[in-house]
Amino acid sequence: MKVSMDYHVELEGHYYSVPYQMVKAYVEAKLTLSTVETLYNDKRVAMHKRSYEKGSATTVNEHRPKAHQKYLKWTPSKIMSCAQKETGPATANLVDIIISTKPHPVQGYRSCLGILRLGKKYTDERLEAASERAIALKSFSYKSVWLPP
Repeated sequence: MKVSMDYHVELEGHYYSVPYQMVKAYVEAKLTLSTVETLYNDKRVAMHKRSYEKGSATTVNEHRPKAHQKYLKWTPSKIMSCAQKETGPATANLVDIIISTKPHPVQGYRSCLGILRLGKKYTDERLEAASERAIALKSFSYKSVWLPP
């Protein structure tokens, strides 16, 4: 199986992390009743306690790139709260949609934090209008909110 861009492999509906350097590599997985072992060229690169929870992820922090590790202090509720307090309901709604549509909420953090940073450069009204437009267009990303100078 191929390691996805989010440095996880999917096994029976659950996602397991591998070191981020393995992105796009082809790996093997060995499953037991209690563990999942990921191998690359017959060498173990990751081992996890097996989970039977479909749609969720098991991620080891050290498997993340350093740039992703800094987002760990954020939680979905903290990001949505910041959007609501600092900008308004449309931006909070957009942030909620972005986070809730990702297989792993952390995958949406970069877009959401980028949207919140736009609030430092543009007025709340302009960011709210851009967020409303993105929601109306069903275009849930940072790019859809980007505001040209």
